Amino acid sequence: MTICALIKTYQAARDAWDKADPDGNCDGPEWDALEAAEDAILRFPCTTIGQVRAKARFFIETEPAYDTIRNCYDSKEEALIPFLRSLLGEVAS
Repeated sequence: MTICALIKTYQAARDAWDKADPDGNCDGPEWDALEAAEDAILRFPCTTIGQVRAKARFFIETEPAYDTIRNCYDSKEEALIPFLRSLLGEVAS
């Protein structure tokens, strides 16, 4: 899948979550789909400068995604680490 396709998937998941949960609760299948879409973008290994630019623009312009790389952790590391690795073209673990 391309970075542009992943971004479109995220946007569709965001719209579905907004409709399903107007109160902004972070649960349910729509939330899970949104988190999975964001994670796929975060971990997508960039191999061209165009992919790096698209990914950087997405995180700069999408506040919830930007907040993820600034503040979130998984069981092993902060979200910033796989994001930076992916900009280097590395597959995040």
